Amino acid sequence: AEMHGLRAGDQVWSEPGLLEWCVGRTRRGWVKNGLAIGLSGGFLEPLESTAIQSIDMSARWLAAMMPSTDHEDTLRAKFNSTVERFYDNVRDFLSLHYVLNNRDDTPYWRAVRADAKRSAGSSARQRITAASNQGGTSGRSSITAGGWPW
Repeated sequence: AEMHGLRAGDQVWSEPGLLEWCVGRTRRGWVKNGLAIGLSGGFLEPLESTAIQSIDMSARWLAAMMPSTDHEDTLRAKFNSTVERFYDNVRDFLSLHYVLNNRDDTPYWRAVRADAKRSAGSSARQRITAASNQGGTSGRSSITAGGWPW
């Protein structure tokens, strides 16, 4: 059915629009005295759960790494490395979600699975290969063992 507008009471809303976004993370979340936390540090998928978790985890890491007010280079490097691993692990988790699920009933699922296979990091590709060699879900323990920040 063609949709010409949504009606809520006496109000008519316009047709839904297509949202486009850039996916990825900053190269360095902490530069000099500036810190990128939450969506300013990275965006991987349109669900807010990872954004909320990235805010919580970044605040915890920052609090743990701030013994002084000197903003030492080693602390910044450690924070940036930790946040980088967090986003890479979330990317791999999302890739595995789309690659290893059984949905193949619509063009959406086929396209997103192909995109996930192309964009998966090397650690996700290794986990995908391990799961494929073990018959998919029967290899679940090797897929989830270690590496995930949660």
